[in-house]
Amino acid sequence: MPFQDGIGPKPIEPEPVETVLRRRGFRIASRGQTSRLLVPRVMDPLQSGEDGRAWRRLLAKSAFRKIILRLSLGAVSLNDLEMKAPQRASEYVAFLAQHRVATVTDGIVSLAGKCDYGRTLEWVVADTLNRDFSASTDWSVALDGAHYNDYDVLAWLPPIMVYVETKGKPAKSISDSELKEFLQRGEQLSPEIAILMIDTEDDLSGTDIIGRLFEIMIRPVRLSSGIKDG
Repeated sequence: MPFQDGIGPKPIEPEPVETVLRRRGFRIASRGQTSRLLVPRVMDPLQSGEDGRAWRRLLAKSAFRKIILRLSLGAVSLNDLEMKAPQRASEYVAFLAQHRVATVTDGIVSLAGKCDYGRTLEWVVADTLNRDFSASTDWSVALDGAHYNDYDVLAWLPPIMVYVETKGKPAKSISDSELKEFLQRGEQLSPEIAILMIDTEDDLSGTDIIGRLFEIMIRPVRLSSGIKDG
């Protein structure tokens, strides 16, 4: 029977990430907590309403995230912030002050509490996957008994498990060991898609990170396959 008056069946929510992980032989030992995120400590207001939409609009902007990253390192002058986000820094700082996340005293801006920028970025990515792609998500996930741990973001978009490794720093600052650990975590979990997300405006083709990642990947492939040809 067709649905009338534009009323149709409610979309089926995907299973929780934790349920899917259990079927794959993994259990979550711990997951992300909101106590050190930049976003307001109480998460419920972010789920809907203009306040939540305002936060999400700004968190989607690279310049706003740059301001957050700099403030997470310590107090800084508003003039210095203007260099990172010309014509926007004052607006962003006013927004943070309005929500009691930052304070401004004699031109010096500081966060009102501690902020773990890396965890905040993980939450932003998980929230985006949840709201824009209808995925079930978990972030800052530690797997019980797993050798390689600390999965930044896990998302279940049936029938696909997605693992996202987030890096809130320039590509040149990412070490070979960090790249290797990303690949090892992917090998351990075997998601259908693994993404290395670097939060930067830099053109990655102008860096050596793609070449370094390829070299790290090709070594075990060469060893396991017995290929000796360069």
